Amino acid sequence: MLRTPNAMLVLLLANSKTRVDWARCINDNENRIVQPVNPFPDLLNLKQAYRAVLAEKVDNGKMTIDEAKLAMAQLITEITTEAERRLAARRPIVVSVPAATPREPRCVSVANSAGSSTTCY
Repeated sequence: MLRTPNAMLVLLLANSKTRVDWARCINDNENRIVQPVNPFPDLLNLKQAYRAVLAEKVDNGKMTIDEAKLAMAQLITEITTEAERRLAARRPIVVSVPAATPREPRCVSVANSAGSSTTCY
C-alpha cells in the first residue's frame, strides 16, 4: 500500500509513457477527488493546465524535469497566496470598540428665592 502522496506520484510516473500521460492521470484524479470539495476550482484548473504545459515541454525537450518542478513550485506558491487572500476576504471583520469610560456626573446647583435645585448629567 502506498503511504505517501509522493510514493503514488512516483508509481504513476513509472507507469506512464510520457510526462503528458502522467500529468493527465494526476489531473483526472484531482478532478475526481479534489475538485468536488475545492473552494476555488479556478485555481485548481490553473494548476492543472500549467502542469500539462510543463509536461509537454519536458516531453519535447524544451525544459528539464528540475526546471518544470521549480516552475510548478512557484505556481503553487502563487496559488496558495491567492487562496489565502480569498479566504481572508471571506472572514468577517471584527472591530474591537473600547468600552465607554465611566465618568463623574456633572452637577449644577441653582439657588434662588424659591429654593435650590440640582441637575446632574
